[in-house]
Order: sequence, then C-alpha cells, then structure tokens
Amino acid sequence: MRGVNKRYGGRSVQVRTDPGGTPTGFRWKGREFRVRSVLDRWVEGEAWWQAEGLLSVSGQRTFWRVECTSGSVQGTGVYDLSVTAQRWGIEQVMD
Repeated sequence: MRGVNKRYGGRSVQVRTDPGGTPTGFRWKGREFRVRSVLDRWVEGEAWWQAEGLLSVSGQRTFWRVECTSGSVQGTGVYDLSVTAQRWGIEQVMD
C-alpha cells in the first residue's frame, strides 16, 4: 500500500532542538513526536516575488526532513519542518 503525503504549508509547530539547532522533537496536534533521524536538510532563499516586495516575508528558510515516532503503535513517519528567524512550521507529512 502506498503512503499518503499531505501538505500543511508551514503551519506553526512547537519544536525542540539540540544546542546546534537540529530538531530533536516537536509537539503537534496534541501529540509528542521524537526525531529518530534527520534524513535531509536544505536552505531556500527568497523567492523572486518576495524580493520584488509582493509579500512581506523575507529571508531564508531552512528545511529539515526527519523521521519521527510518536511513541504509539502507529510506527514512524517522515515530516518536513521549516524554520525562519521567527518560527518553526510543518510543511509536509509522509506516512
């Protein structure tokens, strides 16, 4: 059976990090998730429409693709998190 991908567009999420800023866990939808492994990390700069002043958002976003467990019988999942200077967000969930 193929997994399901769902996008969340950077909805705010509470993330715990180690001293270097790597996510170690997060709280989302009333559940605690523990990061088992970091699968990927990338940085995206301003998009052209941001640079042109069409949106008030500026700066870079760092993305983290992490494999997590919630400590339940559901096993693990893969989550894309993003962080800007202001906040953490959840971008996508891949079951």
